[in-house]
Amino acid sequence: MTSSTQTRVFLSALAAVVILIVAYDVWRPPEIATKTLPQVAQEAPPTTRRVLDKTPLLYEGEYLDNLLDRLRPALVSARPDPDDYGTSTTGFVVDGNGSVLVSLVSAAPKWRVRTASGDVADGELAGFDAVHGLALLRTKLPGPLVTLSLASGMPLTAVEPLIGMQASATGGDVRMLTKAVSVSSYEEMLQGTGLRPGEVALDADGRLRAFGATTEDGAQPLFAYQLEEIVKALSTIGRHPHPWLGVELQTVGDRLRPYFAEGALVTVHVEPDSPAAQAGLKPGMAFVEARAGDRTAHTSEGVDNIIEVGQTIELEPVPAPRQKTPPKPVSLTVVDRQRPLPVRAHDVDSMGLMAAEAQPGVDIVVAPGGEAASHGLATGDVVEAVDLRPVSSARAFVRALLARPAHGAHLLTVRRGRDRFFTLLGPAEASAVTAGKRHE
Repeated sequence: MTSSTQTRVFLSALAAVVILIVAYDVWRPPEIATKTLPQVAQEAPPTTRRVLDKTPLLYEGEYLDNLLDRLRPALVSARPDPDDYGTSTTGFVVDGNGSVLVSLVSAAPKWRVRTASGDVADGELAGFDAVHGLALLRTKLPGPLVTLSLASGMPLTAVEPLIGMQASATGGDVRMLTKAVSVSSYEEMLQGTGLRPGEVALDADGRLRAFGATTEDGAQPLFAYQLEEIVKALSTIGRHPHPWLGVELQTVGDRLRPYFAEGALVTVHVEPDSPAAQAGLKPGMAFVEARAGDRTAHTSEGVDNIIEVGQTIELEPVPAPRQKTPPKPVSLTVVDRQRPLPVRAHDVDSMGLMAAEAQPGVDIVVAPGGEAASHGLATGDVVEAVDLRPVSSARAFVRALLARPAHGAHLLTVRRGRDRFFTLLGPAEASAVTAGKRHE
């Protein structure tokens, strides 16, 4: 065999080997289905990684599809009252006994449940929490069931992505939410953007980090550590207790000390027809401490931690100047605040809850970086009162700030979202605050 012939045979053999290698690589099924996304990202060449979230651009879609296929049996849609084709909702399988948690749309006793993988079963209402917007259903879905594990207490990696999944008419929807830098950052991100009601937020390993629900504050994420407590209560007693006094308390810090003297706690707001209102509490009342049995609290957070439904709370008032006998404690009974829903789904609005009544006050605009901002005020806050006197217009707000303040500063009652708090604003700082529109 001549040299040229040997060369041609060698090149032909080499080409055949290359073709076989390429064909095998094309035919070989991808291995990433058995790996987590962080593992794939770590093994991928730097040129294939994303700058922001470090997930491989080439494999992201395939990874999400594989994760959806694995978890589709755990995603469910549910319709209250099988004979009523009203509002439907979505959620996930909680445990191997067929318990299903869904975003609340009705308190109907009978439900029809379908998994995203196609299994269908009847369900019964085991309990609901209208404050948090959740319903727990008991079903007879065929087993073995796929459940979503809760990731409460498990740390997040620095660039771990969050994935949103939800049952749908086509089986299931999946989307990349964002990367998670820390527990606080992912919670803030989900609070800001909001999960869709009935949507789960998963980490890269498919563990549940949060669930979208229609709460009394609107569509909000409920995180895994919250869901554990709520599901346990709904499973055992059919409801999740909400200890309620009907009063917003604020801890008296150094800034408020000139206004409230020896007080450790101060009343910011009292709800009408609440235990606090029945006990005669009013905004601006200061207390030395709160007692519940043998437990004592000197902060607003401490009060939240010691109250239980049915318990009696005693608030010890700050003695008035020159008062010879100690004032009697104010006693309140903690009640369980619940929000009942109609039985039929079509009797409930799309949010599943009644709208809250509008609250009075005046929007404010705060100069950034100024003294007012340093004291906790922000543009968009609503000032309800100045020195405990309600303000209902921009003119009344400005007139109140121009009056001579007690203790060298004005006491502002500020509402931000559903929360209220006191802050002091001196005459020099008032110029950095501008009144906006009136609330009625």
